[in-house]
Amino acid sequence: MDDSGRSREAIRAAFAELVERARRPKAAPGPLDRGGPRPGRQEPAPFDGARRGRGPQKEPTKVQISIRLDHDLVEALRNGGRGWQSRANSLLREAVGLDRAGRKASSGPE
Repeated sequence: MDDSGRSREAIRAAFAELVERARRPKAAPGPLDRGGPRPGRQEPAPFDGARRGRGPQKEPTKVQISIRLDHDLVEALRNGGRGWQSRANSLLREAVGLDRAGRKASSGPE
């Protein structure tokens, strides 16, 4: 049960009904409906029940750039599967000597 005392099954059934209602064709305009969206307003897209993407980061930690790399290098990274961009980021950090906090990595005990 949730905070309002409804069971999960009741909540799922109510949500399924809302999704089904959103997918039904719209009824013919009623006597008060002038038939069409109001001027200056767009008709909302139908809800398909799925959320797309993660949305914006609260505090961006990375910068989106465009970079040209050799084809074979990109293919080698992509062949490693999901997370290839994170692996490329790690390899670049290591190549320039940065640790995760953005500081120059120490080269050993001094």
